[in-house]
Amino acid sequence: KCFIPSYIPAIGEPDAFLKMPRPDGMKDGLGMRVIDEPSATQSDAAVIELQLRASSKKKLVGEMIVRSIENAANSPIEVEGWIESMSATSVQTPAGSNIQEE
Repeated sequence: KCFIPSYIPAIGEPDAFLKMPRPDGMKDGLGMRVIDEPSATQSDAAVIELQLRASSKKKLVGEMIVRSIENAANSPIEVEGWIESMSATSVQTPAGSNIQEE
C-alpha cells in the first residue's frame, strides 16, 4: 500500500511521486535545496519564506523572494489573497521573539 500524506504545503507544480534522474547524473537537492511537495493548490514561495524567517531563531541575511502582482489594479482577488496571506503570517509570528546574531 502506498503512503500518500493527506496534506502537504507546496511550491511549484503538482507532483505524481515520479522522479526522473537528471541526464547529467547530478542531484537536484529535492527536499534540501528545493521544496518538492505535491498539491493541486500551490503555496506562495514568498509567504513560505517569510514564515520560515519569522520562525527562525537566527537572523537570516541574504536575498529574499519578492512577489509582485502584474496589473494589480485589475486583479483585486490576487491582491486580497496577498493581504490575507500577509496578515496570517503576522499572526503566526511569535510575539517578542528574540533574534540571535552570530
